[in-house]
Amino acid sequence: MITDVTYHNRGKYFIPNTKESSSRFDNTENSFSELENFIINCENELKLSFLSIDQVNEFDAALPNLEDTGNEKWYNLVNGVDYVYNDVKYRFDGLRGFNKQSLISAYVFCKYLLNDNSYYSTTGVIKTQSKNGGSFDPTQKYISAHLDFVNKYQNKTQNNELNYSYIYKNGCIVGIDYYNEDKQDLVVSLETFLKHNESEYEGYSFKYFEVQNSFGF
Repeated sequence: MITDVTYHNRGKYFIPNTKESSSRFDNTENSFSELENFIINCENELKLSFLSIDQVNEFDAALPNLEDTGNEKWYNLVNGVDYVYNDVKYRFDGLRGFNKQSLISAYVFCKYLLNDNSYYSTTGVIKTQSKNGGSFDPTQKYISAHLDFVNKYQNKTQNNELNYSYIYKNGCIVGIDYYNEDKQDLVVSLETFLKHNESEYEGYSFKYFEVQNSFGF
């Protein structure tokens, strides 16, 4: 895997009540937690959204040994890199992201929330507790995480939506931070990184995602 369950142990993309596997080395289906299996499937789906099948195969073969000679382009894609393009220095945070706030973890969080929606009532998410059940509306957390994913994945100019992010304090939304379009963003999206380094990733095929302003629609 590119990421793992620790990307969801805390922070903005926290997923509660995830079960750790009792055995991580028996090479059976039970050796992976439910969330680990979900991450594997999401990562495969996401890789195929911007790489060709041949590139995915090459990437998967290189992933266990990224630091080996010849795997630099995949190492940079996964772990990020500072690079110069047209005399300007840019930073790409990689698929693993800065401080585990990655485009993959945002994507996994959104897909996991949608998948678990069948367990929830129409009035809110049922949060399992020891004695009583409480509920909360997941819509804003979903929208915020999906915007994070889109902005890390593709260029903001591809969206016909106003670019903004939510400001959180103590887990609650307290305001909206609008992006300053006049300032050049030196931390680039995956799309910009691939365009700036097209010779390294020749043949990639990029799929665009729509901005979603409601829960799952």
